[in-house]
Amino acid sequence: MKIIDVHTHAFPDNIAAKAVRQLAAKTGPYRPLTDGTVSGLLASMDAAGITSAFLLNVATRPGQADAIKAWSGRIASDRIIPAGSIHPDSSGWRSELAGFKAAGMRAVKFHPMYQGFSVDEPRMLPVYEAIRDAGMFAVFHSGYDIVFPGDRRSSPDKFGPVLKALPGIKIVLAHFGGWSDWEAVLEHVCGRDVFIETSFIREVPAALRDRIFSAHDRNRFLFGSDCPWGGQAEQVRFIESLKSINDDFKEGIFHRNASLL
Repeated sequence: MKIIDVHTHAFPDNIAAKAVRQLAAKTGPYRPLTDGTVSGLLASMDAAGITSAFLLNVATRPGQADAIKAWSGRIASDRIIPAGSIHPDSSGWRSELAGFKAAGMRAVKFHPMYQGFSVDEPRMLPVYEAIRDAGMFAVFHSGYDIVFPGDRRSSPDKFGPVLKALPGIKIVLAHFGGWSDWEAVLEHVCGRDVFIETSFIREVPAALRDRIFSAHDRNRFLFGSDCPWGGQAEQVRFIESLKSINDDFKEGIFHRNASLL
């Protein structure tokens, strides 16, 4: 069966070891499961039976867009689909977004904690609007983050104002809608026109997970692993094992719903 992973990470070969080592020093029990390279990601995909994957870049400071675009152009293939990233402090974000679009990139990744902004800041609305109008979609880290304890800049409740202000925008929320804040996902995300990807779904209490499945549009769930921080094969097996959703629901998660992005 075709499987599309909408949430993976990798780094250029010359910095992958350092990047993974620095991140792993902060992520506690979440240990990297690849070496952080594109070849390592592809090997993981092969082992898990994954057809293609979105590789999510994160611009941690202004001025990184050109490097992201250049590297993405070198690694893009029918299996690796790189995403752009816009830093909120970049004065040239419009031209950066146009460059991503011209390069054929379909998505823009945001991580509010690493990029220093809150999801619902008014200054971000023109950025989101431009992404929508370009026919692209935005992927957000959602919920808490182990590296930023207690930080709520990307909490599930902050997406409601954005969705209300920008009808038709396509947003993907990582970590089953909001890592370690899944009650808030049920309250503030379910029922809205927003996509939820499945990385770290195994951590969601079973009863709460099933309530989220029941309360949200079944066509708005996507397969995501957060590789190398989440195991792709392990996640595939876990979703396949679920008894509370049927095979058609699972097929939507694994690949069919991604066609709506």
